[in-house]
Amino acid sequence: MNKLFIASIVTVFAIPAHALMITDFGTGQFADGGSSGFTQTSATASFSGLDNGTSFFLGSFAPVNLTGLSSSLVLTGTQSTSNNSLFVLQLYDGVNFQDYNGNWGSFITGNSTSVALSIGSITSGFNFSQVQGLNILFGGTGNAITMTFDSLTTVIPEPTTYATLFGAASLGLVVWRKRRKSV
Repeated sequence: MNKLFIASIVTVFAIPAHALMITDFGTGQFADGGSSGFTQTSATASFSGLDNGTSFFLGSFAPVNLTGLSSSLVLTGTQSTSNNSLFVLQLYDGVNFQDYNGNWGSFITGNSTSVALSIGSITSGFNFSQVQGLNILFGGTGNAITMTFDSLTTVIPEPTTYATLFGAASLGLVVWRKRRKSV
């Protein structure tokens, strides 16, 4: 019984969480909203300019399905110039935009940093199964900002992970009760 219990615990921790990482930001697709100094490759998107309250389109990519993975996003990038203003990252489904709120001040200047973005109000009609582009809205403080985006990630455990955790907990309870009765 002991070996079975240990095996079930090992199985629980061996199950990976389902993750989706967007690292392809398109190439040369910036729609500049008034700032300057934007560069883009398929692996990164960089900009250097003023946080002037405008927006720019980071680019489009093959549609990805974020259904069930949309509650939290993690943006990874390097900020070269300190800036503490707010921003909004928008997912684009080909028709509508879905907002995720962030703060440039959450990035550590000079280091690649992963920052959690909180979802805004759910946009009516937004199709999380057809996400195909990204947009950034600046806060509009007028401060300088230099930023390079590396990836956008979402992580959430799959339903099988929860089922396995429940099964392991149930098995542990059975083992505990059997031992308790035999003592």
